[in-house]
Amino acid sequence: TMSNALGHIVVVTNRGLHTSASVNAQQNRLTPDWSDIVTKEVPSEAFYIHDPATGEWFSPTYHPLNDPEATTESEFGVDGAAVFRMSKGTLETELTVFVPPDDPVGVYILTVKNNADSPRRLRVAPYFQIVLAGQPEHAGTLSVWTDPALNAVFFENPRNTFRTGPAFVAVSDDVERFETRRGRFFGKARVLDRPLLVERGEPDVSEAIDDRPVAGLLTTIEVPARGSYTIAVVLGQADDRRTAEAVIRKYQDVADAEDVARMTARLHQRQAE
Repeated sequence: TMSNALGHIVVVTNRGLHTSASVNAQQNRLTPDWSDIVTKEVPSEAFYIHDPATGEWFSPTYHPLNDPEATTESEFGVDGAAVFRMSKGTLETELTVFVPPDDPVGVYILTVKNNADSPRRLRVAPYFQIVLAGQPEHAGTLSVWTDPALNAVFFENPRNTFRTGPAFVAVSDDVERFETRRGRFFGKARVLDRPLLVERGEPDVSEAIDDRPVAGLLTTIEVPARGSYTIAVVLGQADDRRTAEAVIRKYQDVADAEDVARMTARLHQRQAE
């Protein structure tokens, strides 16, 4: 569990991402908790990577793909971060997750390394199911809006009197598709390790039953031969939209996000001494 004095909470496991909350995990989960006793549950938070040219799928964490062909490892240190590494074929990933001390947000920095002699064009989709209540069934209908200029999607629950203000998910790269309904993201077949939006680049508009709110943001990255590419993703909740937008802008530059990661690590290491 990672948290800060502003009340942002991120929980991970050795299998990957788990759940996030703002101020109180019982009253205001940003993403839902899921059972830790099964191996194929619907993810609350995940990163999907797909190569349309080869049909290959990747994720920087063991869950949700549970891919026996991928080598994964998890590292939890005294620097206040969780680091997940994956390797499969000629592709390697590293996902660093941390909570900065001064912002109401969790930060996810994903680096994709291409060990092949030719470049790769990959679809990347961070995915978060949004709650803004104790549990999804208690949330009711959320207000949802997107801001393509910020590469961000916002959610607000007018019924949650415990915690007000917009929750948000944003990506440092340009977002090609925003999807805010779970059924349209995964598709009618509900293949949790092969979301239709990521596979086809288009949502399943025929799926109208599963309308649980999600933040599914699809972007495409070009990873050079023998090179790497890094993106930053944030999930948080602020007291008002102005503050939320300021936090998003702070982490839109990957270099700035990495600077905050190093600062956060130094702070935790000093506290551990």
